[in-house]
Amino acid sequence: MVLLPLGRGLGLGREALAALVSLAFEEPLINEVYARFAAGNTAARNLVARVGFCPDCAAKVGEQESGMCERSIHRSGWCVSK
Repeated sequence: MVLLPLGRGLGLGREALAALVSLAFEEPLINEVYARFAAGNTAARNLVARVGFCPDCAAKVGEQESGMCERSIHRSGWCVSK
């Protein structure tokens, strides 16, 4: 997701990501949602943390090699009011 500078800092990214996670968890077979982003992308790292994504221990091992970060959120940790 990329927003023009005018749209940044308004919570639009957080709302969009939260809506996407909510939609995914409407499907009973989906128990976990992953976000993948460039390791240097601080905005993405902060966004997924604000929505409730946590570092995936298995993914952290490969972060330095791939230059990518992966975070996940499990159905059991999701709260619709986020």
